[in-house]
Order: sequence, then C-alpha cells, then structure tokens
Amino acid sequence: MEKDKIFFAESGLTTTSANYVANLAKEHYKGLERELFLISLYSTSVSLLDSSENKLLREGNTDIDSIEEKLQEITACKSLIAWLREAISAKTRLINEAAASSYGNYGLEVPECPIKEEYLSEDDVVATWNIKQRNRYYYLEALCATIGGYIHPGNPFANARDEFLKILSQPNELKGNGRDTLLYTYTPSIEPNKLEKVFMHLQQVYRGYQAELNSLKHSIEETLNKDKTEKNLKYQTEYNLYKDIKATVDAELRTFVHEATVSAQNLKITIPDSLKPIYDKIQKLGK
Repeated sequence: MEKDKIFFAESGLTTTSANYVANLAKEHYKGLERELFLISLYSTSVSLLDSSENKLLREGNTDIDSIEEKLQEITACKSLIAWLREAISAKTRLINEAAASSYGNYGLEVPECPIKEEYLSEDDVVATWNIKQRNRYYYLEALCATIGGYIHPGNPFANARDEFLKILSQPNELKGNGRDTLLYTYTPSIEPNKLEKVFMHLQQVYRGYQAELNSLKHSIEETLNKDKTEKNLKYQTEYNLYKDIKATVDAELRTFVHEATVSAQNLKITIPDSLKPIYDKIQKLGK
C-alpha cells in the first residue's frame, strides 16, 4: 500500500526495536502521569492533642510550573507510541501484501488452461451424411427393429411357430372334467415346410439388413474413436505445453514474491523530526 511507505526510510528502526522503544515510552509517560495524578497543593501534618510536636505525613507540591512541561512530555510519548504502532502495523500490511501478491502485480501473463473439446456423438456423425445415407440408416434401424421384434424368440412370429410345432406332435387336447370334458383338435392351417421356408427367409432377410446396419454402425464407431483419439492427443499436447509455461511463470512469481516479502521485512521505521527529541530521551532511558 503506497500510503504506508511514509513510515519508512533507508535507515531507522526494526520492528523489534520499535516495539521496545514504544514500551519504554509507555513506562515513562505512565510514571509522569502518576506524578501528576497524585498532585496535592497542601501539606498534611499530624500531632497528639497534648503534644506540640507535629509529624509531616505528606508534603504539598511546591513546583506547579513543571505541569505543562510534563503534560507536553506525556503527549510526546503518546505521539511517539502512536507513530511506532502505526508503522509496525503498516509494515505488517506490506509484508502480507507482498506475500499475497499474484501474477498481475508483476505483469506476469498466465496461460489459459486448455479445455478438452467435446467428443462427437453418434448423431453428430450421422448429421454429416447426405440425405440418401441418413434415410437409409434410419430405414435400416426401423426395419431391423420391426423384423427382429417379430421373429426373435419371445416375439409374435417366433411364439406362433413354437405353438405350431407343438400341435404337430399334440394335435388333440382334453380340457375339463367328467361330462364337461372338452376335446380340442388342432389342425395346421399351413404346411410345415412353408412355415419353415417363410421363417428362414425372414431370418435371412433380417441378417442381411442387420449386417448392412452393423456396417454403418461400425463406420460411425470408427469415426467416433478417431475423433476421441485426435481430441485426446490435441488436449494432452496443449496441456503439457500449458504446464511447462505455467511452471515457468509460477517460478518467476515465487521469486518476485520472495524478493518483495524480504524487502518489506527489511523496511526501517523512520522517526519524524518532531518526534526525535522525545525519541532520543526515551532511547537514553533504555540504556
């Protein structure tokens, strides 16, 4: 802080010496205050009623001309203490300011930490295709989902085929008891060979479309992997460069901060001309 530098000069007191002088000045003015506070403008004596002998208990002050001088000296001591305490606080602030200083205080430019680019998504890749490619991709997804959702195990056509094969070996089924027993007869509505032919054909059609879809998905995956690898490499290269530059700047900052802190710690507290008489007197008291 610029305003704090008024307390310092090339020669002067260290913080320890300033504290010592301030403490001596306080002890000195406290002594003067005791003298002034105990002032009595009359003497006190005591005697026995049957004796003419008086004993002096307390002698009244006869010198009151020095009161102003003592008040002035007390004021000078307090002024010196105030100056020294403020100077010590100012020095502490300057030391803390130096220790807390950062890049901008020394004109150091800190590089920006690189940010890794976002990876492409599947939608991003598909978005680069022309209208024909994109339509084909969406068509294949829908077709494979539709056919697969019909012929795969647990789905309608696969379940119907399982039921068909079951009734071939069990064409009749009894349900109920006694006179209420019912006989169910199951008769195939198509030839088994035709069912298998259609089922296998749908399987083959599904596999063909799924293979084409898988090829497109593989192409997307390759693009995504390439994008990820390139962006990872780019980021790592930029980050390594950033770390090197940052390390250099940080080293410079540490040097500047150390020098500024040492400089602040070595500041000497100067004594204003008006306070030098009381300072010299207090100094002599301490010897």
